[in-house]
Amino acid sequence: EYEIPTQKKNIPRDMKYEVRNIHRQSSNYDAIRGVGGRDAVKDVYLRSPGDEMAWLVGRVASVSDVSPPRAIDRQFPLIERHGWLLRPVDLHPRRGPFEVWYTEVGESDEDVLSGNPAVAFLRVEEDDVRIDEGSKQDVRANEVGFKAVSYGDDGSDDERVGVRLTEDGRILATGEDLAAQAAAMATATAPAPTAVSSSTSVITEEGMEVEATEADVLEKMRSTLSLEDLLDDSDFQELMDKM
Repeated sequence: EYEIPTQKKNIPRDMKYEVRNIHRQSSNYDAIRGVGGRDAVKDVYLRSPGDEMAWLVGRVASVSDVSPPRAIDRQFPLIERHGWLLRPVDLHPRRGPFEVWYTEVGESDEDVLSGNPAVAFLRVEEDDVRIDEGSKQDVRANEVGFKAVSYGDDGSDDERVGVRLTEDGRILATGEDLAAQAAAMATATAPAPTAVSSSTSVITEEGMEVEATEADVLEKMRSTLSLEDLLDDSDFQELMDKM
């Protein structure tokens, strides 16, 4: 089973989760998308081991001789860290290595939200990124791009697309379906306010305990108005360095 390496020693400087790298790859995305159109882009989703829910993290673009899996592989440090920012618990790096999925047709998030069964999800496998004889050896940063998904100013999930997938990439349920179910259940019993502790943990279906971040930093991540401000925040940087 393929695992994209994310250890710090393997992260190239041009793909560290920093403002300049995020902006450069976003500009690259726009340039490639402008030439190649929708065919040049794919939507990228991450899923934690043992989970059914995959979360949209952003879109990748690549020139014609760079495959979508290799575009994802080249930019994965940005993709993974942004996923953590969007879903601080569900996509916490300690829950990885993540499964990486992409849509066969890019810019399909509206179809995903509607549960359109025609949307095809493909999983990145080891053979997809293997460098064989005759294939492109090195992927330059300007040959690929990454457009990160934004998040609600109030930390809400309004702009976050989640989908429950089968093992072969078929849609079981969308995040909107699950949110509607949760809302219906919430009307039956309103929970009393509870204090948030300084740290929490999450148990996956396999019983694996995952360290969560401190509550105050989590709150800051989910409510910050500007990504630039967040990346300049010393608490956030200290937390990210521990990952």
